[in-house]
Amino acid sequence: MDGKSNGITGTGVIAAFSLGMDMGIISAPKIKSPDHMINMQDGIYLSEKDITMIGKALGAFRAAYLTLAEEAEILLTDVDSTYMAGASGFYVDPHKSLDVGQIPPSSKDIYQLGNTSLAMASDIVMNPDLLGKLQEIAKSMRSKHIMLATSPIFEKIYSLELAMSEQGMPFWMYNDWLNKYGYQKVPPKVTDPQIHRIFERDIKELGNEGLKLVKIQSTLEAIFEGCTNCQTCANKCPECALKMENGKATVRTDLCNGMGCLKCELSCPEKVFKFGKFLSSMKEIYACG
Repeated sequence: MDGKSNGITGTGVIAAFSLGMDMGIISAPKIKSPDHMINMQDGIYLSEKDITMIGKALGAFRAAYLTLAEEAEILLTDVDSTYMAGASGFYVDPHKSLDVGQIPPSSKDIYQLGNTSLAMASDIVMNPDLLGKLQEIAKSMRSKHIMLATSPIFEKIYSLELAMSEQGMPFWMYNDWLNKYGYQKVPPKVTDPQIHRIFERDIKELGNEGLKLVKIQSTLEAIFEGCTNCQTCANKCPECALKMENGKATVRTDLCNGMGCLKCELSCPEKVFKFGKFLSSMKEIYACG
């Protein structure tokens, strides 16, 4: 690479954690290296604290699908197909996702679907009648809402995940405790899952001219008549994206696109600030003061 790495992505974390476990370098929460770190290029590294936090995050996935299985009264051994969407549905290595417990270990078939929301939006635009069919499917589905934050099943299972990630509890003991709680054990991992990549790329080419890329490091401008320059809008912006000078506002589009809190508009004491008035002209990014 010509550039220098500034950090590690979520997919990279999963890959590093999986390889570290397979090679025996990682024995959560410890790293068996001289400096107790996983060292990568350009000074990027994972510490033992990182390993503990990664274990907690991945443990939430396993505790979640175990909770769902218990609530639905089904066995994980009967869940032989897994569908991965979004970034996980394209960039995450499904074999490594299986290794670290992010998806059910019984997944014989793993389908990577990519950006499903964009694909569905495109399909509906091309065929508006599809929306009605989707609503019929939604109405025909059985559902049960489960709040993991208040689920006693999730609480017990995630406490075991914390014991593994923070104290190094072995997995056989994890399964023994599941059995003591009256829950099913985690089944053995499938050794040779079939991977089905539905799309060749995460965001496919759309239309005759393809997908246009927009530079996000830019600013929009707007002038608000009646502005008293009180700075209330700028002070209320949680992203520090807004700057106001004598009634002229500039907003950083890489930090805010007007689809979130709108605290700037809602807090204006004169009620003259309207986010929709921002101009479409783009300027070079400036440092947020």
